[in-house]
Amino acid sequence: EAVRRRASSRRFARESIMRSHPSDARRSLRLLVSANITDILLYLEPRSVCRGFSFFRSSQDVCVSSGQVRKTMITGADRMQKKTMITSVYRMQKTKSLCRGEGKIRLAVIADVHNSELAEADSPLVRAIRQCRPDAVLCSGDMVIAGTKEAMTDRSLRLLQELAGKYPVYMVNGNHESRLQQRPEKYGPEHADWFAKVRDAGVHLLQNRCEILEIGGAQIAVYGYELPLRYYQRSKYISLPLREMRQALGKPDPRLYTVLLAHHPDYARTYARWGADVALSGHVHGGLIRLPLLGGVIGAHFTPFPRYTRGMYPIPRGAADGKDRDRMPMIVSAGLGDHTLPLRFNNPRELVILEYAEE
Repeated sequence: EAVRRRASSRRFARESIMRSHPSDARRSLRLLVSANITDILLYLEPRSVCRGFSFFRSSQDVCVSSGQVRKTMITGADRMQKKTMITSVYRMQKTKSLCRGEGKIRLAVIADVHNSELAEADSPLVRAIRQCRPDAVLCSGDMVIAGTKEAMTDRSLRLLQELAGKYPVYMVNGNHESRLQQRPEKYGPEHADWFAKVRDAGVHLLQNRCEILEIGGAQIAVYGYELPLRYYQRSKYISLPLREMRQALGKPDPRLYTVLLAHHPDYARTYARWGADVALSGHVHGGLIRLPLLGGVIGAHFTPFPRYTRGMYPIPRGAADGKDRDRMPMIVSAGLGDHTLPLRFNNPRELVILEYAEE
């Protein structure tokens, strides 16, 4: 009976994987044969992939406690611990504006580090970024902890200093950085100069502004949108008007490929209508608890089973004629740290890599 149930489970997983990711069917079958349980659960999650894009998830996990790269083989006890990190690689087709450059473009995306042990020097995160050899590092917010009682910033500062010494680093404020900057009297003078030190390290801090990133002849407009703190209220959802976003950022240049760093994923439709080519978010920590076929359980406003938790989502832009022919990919990271509620179940920490290449 046990053998029959196991065979039935494998058959169900194989069929689900082939339906969701036909281009990765061969690799998925290899994962099934090797009984790679975590990869199976990740593939079974409800993830929408934009047309014209392919998704590839690394089969290697990094164990923070030992610093060793190992195959994912998770037991029930291991799923409760928060020391596992995966690398998700999104292979994306170059647009016309990006084709002016030669070769591949590779961007590393980190989010929700929250001053964790992964920010230490030569941590598994730093080694994973080094192995990926990115052209730039993008931070989509919440590098620090600015909680109800205290702030913690030391590890995140060292991480940004180390990364900025090797790569161009672009960062947007999340709700924790916004609190740290707007309420200095609450967190004390030892954290007041954190932003100055980040800029001195060479980090491009994008507070409602844009900078041009040049890679191999291609130009990328990197925008950072700092969402006002009122939109982070846990008690209720407040809609974000498009005009408010335009007042903060202006309109994107249609001649350039536009990357939008915006910490909160719930306002994806406004980001798409604004004109971003891709939006990078975090904030929800993957939904904290992830269930196969259902996804993340807890949202930013403590709503059950939120729409955006981790993965790539095709967001309709809202055409004037009501027909959404064009869609913006939004990539939501599961984050790399924890703070108030240090809980992760079947929800490993995540480093995101965007890889642009011509077909």
